[in-house]
Amino acid sequence: MPFARNEVTNAHGKRLSYSDTLIGARTEVFGTVDVNLPERELEEEDVTSDDSPDFTKEFDPALYDPGEVGFTYKYTKTQFTALETLFQLASAVLTRKDATKFWKILYPDGSSAIFQGYLKAHNLPGEGATTLQAEGAIRVKGKVTWAAGA
Repeated sequence: MPFARNEVTNAHGKRLSYSDTLIGARTEVFGTVDVNLPERELEEEDVTSDDSPDFTKEFDPALYDPGEVGFTYKYTKTQFTALETLFQLASAVLTRKDATKFWKILYPDGSSAIFQGYLKAHNLPGEGATTLQAEGAIRVKGKVTWAAGA
């Protein structure tokens, strides 16, 4: 059954932000060019035994891997410095716990994905089509909470 035209959400215009707390003041990552939801995966455990029927492998669900969120943004010195500070928090034992933030992806229709995670990668600016762009990846910790918009 095809979707009604008004049920499809255009991904252009996604916004990314973070906060120290779930409901605290949010800091937006300005100039995002691309934000991807994580490719989540449910690992599986092989439970095959000599008693498995018809020589068929058997599997049970195992650990949930919440994945990573990749993003690209237009480089500015201020934005890069702020995100680089978050990235560096995770690399020092004394500040590692401060590296985990509450991240939010907001879609144009008001839908949102909220999750905890830390900045796993933050790459120096590279050449974009017309502007310098930087990339990052957020390692998701736990499940993503999805809320549908209007």
